[in-house]
Amino acid sequence: MFLKRYLYKHGARLICKRIDALKDNGEDFRKSSEVFAIRRFLIQAPELAKDLFNPKVLSLIRSLSPYAAVVRSVYFDKPAASNWFVAPHQDLIVQVSDRIVSPNYTNWTFKHGRYAVQPPVKILENMFTLRLHLDAADERNGALQVLPGSHLKGIVRRDQLGNQAAYVNCYAAAGTLMLMKPLLMHRSSKSKHHGRRRIIHIELSGDELPDGLRWSERMAVFDSNLSLQ
Repeated sequence: MFLKRYLYKHGARLICKRIDALKDNGEDFRKSSEVFAIRRFLIQAPELAKDLFNPKVLSLIRSLSPYAAVVRSVYFDKPAASNWFVAPHQDLIVQVSDRIVSPNYTNWTFKHGRYAVQPPVKILENMFTLRLHLDAADERNGALQVLPGSHLKGIVRRDQLGNQAAYVNCYAAAGTLMLMKPLLMHRSSKSKHHGRRRIIHIELSGDELPDGLRWSERMAVFDSNLSLQ
């Protein structure tokens, strides 16, 4: 299944309150007129892990990968100024602790004090992403649009996208958790109103990386302490 939904019936408002209470803690907090983001979100707000990974969500994750761990977590709050069309793309880059040469790991970058690299397609195929919508997403505020089945085709060039009309809108009520694959081709339109668009984005993988490469932000979700590894 390329996308699955689960509703946090009461938890979204509590999560928002706890995020609002967080204190700016250095380079992981990015604030501008265009975006407010918290990188390494679960490291900056470890107390929220218990709210996010409740028993139902843990059961869902375990059914997909019994060895899954968080490998990246980001919080986004997109204000009105950050209103642009997001072109169709796949999520092809992962973040690692150090630059170590390894076959088929390409397109290295270094931003915000961290290395990122494009891993072999098998790593990407085994990953999955949780997107918790803290605000409603619909046609008015640039809801996610996906191309069904595109995650089964490996890395797809833009000239191979096919019928643009085949994209599906992923509307979500506030508190909706979406599950998707990084290789799923996705895009979003401009927002037509000035409401908030807050999302918690969590990437998970059950794979270990080769040749001494390490995920830069690895947290075991089945550990009772949800600890960084």
